[in-house]
Amino acid sequence: MKIGDLIKRRRKQIGITQKELANNLCTQATISKIEKHTLTPSSALLKKIADRLEVSIAYFYGEPSPSINDTDVNNLIKEVRLTLNQNENEKVLKLLKQNQVLIDSLFDANQINYFKMVRAHLDYYLFEKKELAIRQLNSLLKVQQIDNALKIDVLCILGIIYYEEKYFKKANNYFENAMDLFNDTVPLEVRVRTLYNSALNLEDLGQDKKAMDILLEGIELLRKHQSMYILGYFYSYKGYLFDKFNDLDEALRAYETAEVIFEILNYTKMHAFVRVNLSELIRKKKEDTHKENN
Repeated sequence: MKIGDLIKRRRKQIGITQKELANNLCTQATISKIEKHTLTPSSALLKKIADRLEVSIAYFYGEPSPSINDTDVNNLIKEVRLTLNQNENEKVLKLLKQNQVLIDSLFDANQINYFKMVRAHLDYYLFEKKELAIRQLNSLLKVQQIDNALKIDVLCILGIIYYEEKYFKKANNYFENAMDLFNDTVPLEVRVRTLYNSALNLEDLGQDKKAMDILLEGIELLRKHQSMYILGYFYSYKGYLFDKFNDLDEALRAYETAEVIFEILNYTKMHAFVRVNLSELIRKKKEDTHKENN
């Protein structure tokens, strides 16, 4: 299939006209000529067209073997997710750079949009480009055929950004919109990550009880699926909330569970963080016991 045919097919797949495709890239007549095979686009124009059509440049030169590509890409996505969960943004950036050839070869729109989302995340956390990150994420929400799980991911990141910027009500709207999209087809990891961040935001809104309810919902979901995915974070935050409720026994139990999980997973930073909180709670409990005995 020729380049013009591929452009036309992809354009119709995502439901845009020649005029919409040409907007700020070239003239509509140019797109028409390319699709009719009377004009060959320059490499620079073809790259811009590929971006507009949400495909990589490789789409026009033959798709790579799905079996090999999918395995490599899925492994990379898993590694990126795991590294993001550990808040190792510099490592994520390094992963993207090391796998740039693979990412540039993608033709699956959902995979391409996933890495666009990750780059927007890095723009915010590493390069202090808040407005650019928000604009990029909102543009992903407008993609007609965006995968439901990816849409939840994007909504969650927007919620996190507004949470970080202390716009808690706005952040809550994004988290609620994300949770409204939950169903059994959405991966467990996507659901529990959204629940966790929603709980953090609710506490800052002064809704501690609702935050705890969502936290417990996430823990139960992980137990049901026998998963340890960010389970340590849930128990650590559970400990924090019980400490805030002045229920030191429950707080200690939660922190002790979190400590074990982080030790098993070798999350050294979080393990150290939890140990500090445990030490403080033990000290506080001893003081309370001493006061009661006197």
